[in-house]
Amino acid sequence: MKLGLKSLLDKLRSPWTTPAVQFDTRGIHLFVDGLADHKDARNMKIKKNGTQDGRMQKEAIVLLSRRAAMLFARDVDPSSCIALQSGRLAKITSPDTYELHRSGAGWLLTSSPPKLFFNFLISRWQPFCLAKAAYSADVKELLYVAFTPVAGRPALFVKLGYRELPEGEDEAELVTYVEKKSQQMRLTNVDGAGIFIFEVPESHGAFARPCRAGEASLIAEFLHSDEVLVKHTSYQPQNAIGDFVAFSSSLEYLFVESPRSFDQPLVGLTRLLRSFTGNPALMPWRPAAAEGEIRRGRKRLAAWPASL
Repeated sequence: MKLGLKSLLDKLRSPWTTPAVQFDTRGIHLFVDGLADHKDARNMKIKKNGTQDGRMQKEAIVLLSRRAAMLFARDVDPSSCIALQSGRLAKITSPDTYELHRSGAGWLLTSSPPKLFFNFLISRWQPFCLAKAAYSADVKELLYVAFTPVAGRPALFVKLGYRELPEGEDEAELVTYVEKKSQQMRLTNVDGAGIFIFEVPESHGAFARPCRAGEASLIAEFLHSDEVLVKHTSYQPQNAIGDFVAFSSSLEYLFVESPRSFDQPLVGLTRLLRSFTGNPALMPWRPAAAEGEIRRGRKRLAAWPASL
């Protein structure tokens, strides 16, 4: 007889008995009979995480007793595993709390503090951030073109590339990534600085690595487009401020100017990217600090302040 949700949750939370429940594991995910498609799943504890567009994303959490967690983890205690803690490799301290986190069609077995998850494939507890990155089944690949104005001349310093966004990470994280890659690529709260973010064109789905192929095609478009005048970073323009002379053999860093005296370089750059993506409405985002922060820390993407 299949347990009702309330009875099942009572068994999973009870500290006195080991619950007799049917479950299966695949990779890092746990599948428990009675939890997957139960109509009353909305009655479980809900955590809310703010998303970039202001809407709230719900995440289902099921509290577990230690007995239930050890049943699922095959009696592998977190204290038997090693991880990086406060800059040192050390045995993990025994957690206070165990939970199941909804992840796709299955669940992640987690503990805190410290925040860990159990990898059923290797029977080890690992840092929770890996579940959303290295082991995630929901990774979005995006191309980006970041730009910041060059002082004293109508030119843009540009960085282009692609990036994997793990499950639960929003596109504003790309700003942090780009700024860490280059001290000269300052974007947050900088007038005239911005970032285009877009998916790889569908035509590149024929390649084994669509985003890597899309990046290579995008570089070729920059070099051959009539919309922009491209100069390599080994070219040091007069009156430029900052050290831009590092040689970029992969062409991920470029100077972009307009081939037409009456155009701003951003106008030509936008035309190029709209043509490449097939999106006639593509616009850059303006990176800004999150509310309550001035420059560093969390980022947000604001609409571009003017039409092009």
